[in-house]
Amino acid sequence: MTETNDDLVIYANTKHVLAFSVLNADDNDNPLPLTGLTVQWSLARKTERGYEGQATVFKDTTSGGITVTDAPGGKLEVSIDPADTEALLGDFHQELEVVDGVGRGVVVAVGNVTIFRNVSGQ
Repeated sequence: MTETNDDLVIYANTKHVLAFSVLNADDNDNPLPLTGLTVQWSLARKTERGYEGQATVFKDTTSGGITVTDAPGGKLEVSIDPADTEALLGDFHQELEVVDGVGRGVVVAVGNVTIFRNVSGQ
């Protein structure tokens, strides 16, 4: 099941941790066990026609940035470091995808992200 209301506002050059609970649409929306799966999160700039094809920020459980906090319960956290958003302002599209061992992916969450300048300068 793809969650489509995962919209958020964040501030550039600031640490953010996004928490997700992944549900299994094929199992009455019970938690999707994440054991043995790869999870990917991407952020792409929005355009008049949707969003850019290439991710501006990319995180996954293999190379880092995503921590599975409860594999049987389908819970994870995406860590956005200050450097990830330091030069970003405006409207973006986020997407969370779960990929099985043979490379089949399912998008489980999408939403809009607005990034504002951090006026404190930190």
